[in-house]
Amino acid sequence: MKILKNKKTWLGLSALCLLALPVSAVMADPPVQLDNYGSTTLQPIAEACETDFETYNPGIDLVVSGGGSSYGIRGLTNYRGLYPSWPSGNEVASASSLADPAKHQTTGTYLVSDLHLTVIGRDAVCIAVKDDPAMAFLTNITKGQLDYIYEREGAITTTTWADVDLVDGVNDGWPARNVVPRARITDSGTRATFLELVGITEAKELNTIAATGQPRLDGNQDMCNTLAANTDHIGYIGLGYITQPGIRVIPVGGVTPSEATVNDGTYPLSRTLNMYTLNPGVDPTYETYRAEINAYLNFMLGPMGQAAVKDEGFIPVQPAAPDWDVNGDHGCNVGDIVAIGLHWMESVPIHPVHGTPWPNWTRSNANNDLTGVNVGDIVFVGNYWQQSW
Repeated sequence: MKILKNKKTWLGLSALCLLALPVSAVMADPPVQLDNYGSTTLQPIAEACETDFETYNPGIDLVVSGGGSSYGIRGLTNYRGLYPSWPSGNEVASASSLADPAKHQTTGTYLVSDLHLTVIGRDAVCIAVKDDPAMAFLTNITKGQLDYIYEREGAITTTTWADVDLVDGVNDGWPARNVVPRARITDSGTRATFLELVGITEAKELNTIAATGQPRLDGNQDMCNTLAANTDHIGYIGLGYITQPGIRVIPVGGVTPSEATVNDGTYPLSRTLNMYTLNPGVDPTYETYRAEINAYLNFMLGPMGQAAVKDEGFIPVQPAAPDWDVNGDHGCNVGDIVAIGLHWMESVPIHPVHGTPWPNWTRSNANNDLTGVNVGDIVFVGNYWQQSW
């Protein structure tokens, strides 16, 4: 059972004092716990942001957990009381698939109209097999062939690669060895996206995987480990996992998954990385966390959050600018020092859209330290003088 949250207004001192004093010296109340549960694909991104987010938001204790996309949405919508046996609801649900208006959960149905979608990154569902000379024949696969494999139901036990080879009408001489499809747990957003984008019927996929006798896998890493250990097994992973040892990614429809092919829409199994929150007015208790929720979403869309998206192997949705390009003019010059000077002695810049304080959003805090905007930032920019973006 999740611990009871302490929701109090954090008064503290000004943001300027916060940057100058230890956290323990300025916090009047215990931090508010903010829970982000859901997709195991997004979990490493959120975990990578946890320490930095709490540093810049000392009144918030961020708790990150996985469990799958549907798990997160189920916990989020529990504020509406749909799941009486479920633990106290989480405020943010990470989801690697879009919420389904007809999705039935344990004891109720969540309403997509209750949910607010924030896209924090992009990804691709990548098809992978063991990196093994025995799998060298598989240089491309089509959505039709994937659909065939995962909809075979009981016939999967006698289905060979040679059978799959003929689905697209071309005989490439694939071997007559049994193909073994692997699948994620039913709460997985990666699974939901894979089924939707390929056009696989869920009921048939359930029967197919059951017929293989193979267990469903909990996350991307579990899938990678399993594929690396088993020739003739095939499965799907997120883009951030394609460099895992022992596996090889297969082009789909002749297109290899990459940042470029996801952004230009040519890779057929592309998806967004999502964070769901409740819309205003859905639940009064949830509204008491609104300031903390907004701070978290702003962070994920800011430079540090987007850097975490990229560092974990996914695709940011906000263009990254070098820290030294403070004024966003695609260069490093006196204009950047002037921009820093305009924020001199301010506690923190204000985000122009959300109106919330954020140290890095305007990039005036060029060196990303906790001392605010000062001469250190000018020195930092000076080190890049005459460089161009």
